Amino acid sequence: MRQPCAILITLLGFAGTGCNLPSPALSGLTPPPPADDAERITLHVPLNAAVKRDDKSGAEGVRVHFYFWTSRQRPPVLVPGSMRFLLFDGDVPPAQTADARPLHVWALSHQELEQYVGRDHYGLWGYSLSLLWGRDRPTKGKVTLVGVYESPDGRELPSVPTIIVLGPS
Repeated sequence: MRQPCAILITLLGFAGTGCNLPSPALSGLTPPPPADDAERITLHVPLNAAVKRDDKSGAEGVRVHFYFWTSRQRPPVLVPGSMRFLLFDGDVPPAQTADARPLHVWALSHQELEQYVGRDHYGLWGYSLSLLWGRDRPTKGKVTLVGVYESPDGRELPSVPTIIVLGPS
């Protein structure tokens, strides 16, 4: 019984560290061309989403990973449009984000968005960046983030609002 357990622990160790195992998901370092359009955006924030760059109290921004999906392709796709991120102070319910005033807005053109293309640890193409809010510091200990994709023809596609806990300030 100890041998299967040792094999399982060894395999879990390889899965957790990578250990130079070849991965078909990571073959090819050139991003695919953008899809014609996207139908859904998902925002993902790591557990340590708060960005702290100095010894002062409180976060200075948040890290976010985001992916675009279409029903025609299974893995996430890259997109040809632009992106806005709306940051709200506190926990703003989804039904209220359209009418609420954002604390901070970031706008990224398609050319700017291309700078953040990369593969995640699963080998999926997506975007990762840190959003720094400067003087627009949140006061409620958590924020709500909404991503809004704008296609080249002007159609807007919002993400589901994501609540991010910032921790002690």
